[in-house]
Amino acid sequence: MKTQFAAALLAATCLATPSLANDSDQVPVIIVTAKANPEDPPVVAEARERLARTPGSVSVVAAEAYEDRFAVGTPDILRDVPGVLAQKRYGEEGRLSIRGSGLDQSFHQRGVLLAQDGVPFADADGFSDFQKIDPLGARFVEVYK
Repeated sequence: MKTQFAAALLAATCLATPSLANDSDQVPVIIVTAKANPEDPPVVAEARERLARTPGSVSVVAAEAYEDRFAVGTPDILRDVPGVLAQKRYGEEGRLSIRGSGLDQSFHQRGVLLAQDGVPFADADGFSDFQKIDPLGARFVEVYK
């Protein structure tokens, strides 16, 4: 019985050995091609061209315009846009008004649509808090008046 078991074990070992010898040491070559960041927003020049064809008053604020100065929030970025009043008030509270809209509102904004990557940035009741937006993550800011 021991002899048959030893013979079966030896045969199984011999059968497994040639398969190990056939393995090659080379790893197959894999080539990956993709864009650097497919979800990147359009560059600022393209945004300016697109907005130049938009009827009405439109402004583009590039990230280069505020990256070298003290810009903590949206009021700091929008302070040089004509027709836009963006002020810090008390603590995190701010006031945002485009051509007179929402001047009497405090903390929550109504009458001004805020969108991030085209998605409305507002609560279910229509109020939006522009203090929640991180403007330093944007390559540019578009302002439609």
